[in-house]
Amino acid sequence: MTNTSEAVNMYTHQFTALQDAGSQCDYLITLGLQKSPAGPIKTDSNRISGCRTAIWINVKGTENCLHFTSESDSLLVCGILAIYEDLYDGKSQEEISSNPPDFLGFISDEVIYPEIKQNGLLKCYKILCTFQKINHNNKGE
Repeated sequence: MTNTSEAVNMYTHQFTALQDAGSQCDYLITLGLQKSPAGPIKTDSNRISGCRTAIWINVKGTENCLHFTSESDSLLVCGILAIYEDLYDGKSQEEISSNPPDFLGFISDEVIYPEIKQNGLLKCYKILCTFQKINHNNKGE
């Protein structure tokens, strides 16, 4: 992808074009099956709390570049996490914060329930947006 903003727009267009829930489901399942395994990140400290489905995220990085792995017990959610990795892995917190996952609003609520979008996927995004601040505070900076 050339830049994160264009990539978010591309995914938004993709979900808009896939107007029925079945097509969106198939697309997310395909992405979820293609997603690389995250490794041993399924720990309580990496789990997103309050979500109906289990989502784990492990973030590492510097001020200018975040890297993360993610996993879910839902293949559909794994598809969205694959999109997150495409959009945000290797990017700065500033770039991530400037490009929210607007495409989530174009995914049918029949495919991904609103509470999973709010209590899991948006929390996951917020962790990426605030990682440096948390990381710096933990170091006493």
